[in-house]
Amino acid sequence: MLDHKVTVSSDAGRQGSFSVPGLTVAGFHDALFSRLEDLGISVNIIGVPYDNKSTVPFAEDTAPRAYDESAVSDFWRALCVIANVFEKYRSGFVGKQTPVQLYWHSFDLVVTRFSGRSYPLNKGRQSDKEAYSHEVISIGFWPGDDTFPEAAFYGYAYPEPDDLNLEPLSPKQAFWAEKNGGALAILKYEDARTTEDADEAILAFLNSLYEGAACKAVWPAEELAHAYA
Repeated sequence: MLDHKVTVSSDAGRQGSFSVPGLTVAGFHDALFSRLEDLGISVNIIGVPYDNKSTVPFAEDTAPRAYDESAVSDFWRALCVIANVFEKYRSGFVGKQTPVQLYWHSFDLVVTRFSGRSYPLNKGRQSDKEAYSHEVISIGFWPGDDTFPEAAFYGYAYPEPDDLNLEPLSPKQAFWAEKNGGALAILKYEDARTTEDADEAILAFLNSLYEGAACKAVWPAEELAHAYA
């Protein structure tokens, strides 16, 4: 996201790379698999988009695509700063939780905490059933979508406890929204960025969402809290 190249490295010390700007999806797909083949790496994938408006197979998607190098680098820098805040949020929890991770299909940067209690999802895709087999409180940052076309921080609980959207959120710019029939806590990126201390505003949002959701869902919050947080 800085030099706008993809580099493939093998454990034999060999490398192959290609530039991203100007490529179609099919061009990116072909260039990547060509470099892998050059390095003797054989990979099989399901070559269609996941959870995306497009259903065109990668190898067939030749539509022109815009690639704004400046915007990509700015997004990478934002992710780096936000990841540091998310790591601080993680430090206050001793239970099972994910690392700070990027979901490639939607570009969400996410941390998910688990109560330890199972709550299997009994409908939907197999991937959803796997993701939601236990109680979770999840927070994240995403660059927006068709239903909310702004970069924002968000948080939600599964299963959603009653009256979750009545819980107070911090800072004052944060609010509850409805998404897919559930309550989604929102703090717009621009609202956080323009506060006196953006890191503290983001952390206050994450903690207020977690504390409210954990209280409503009757999580053993004291047992899961880090003594030195």
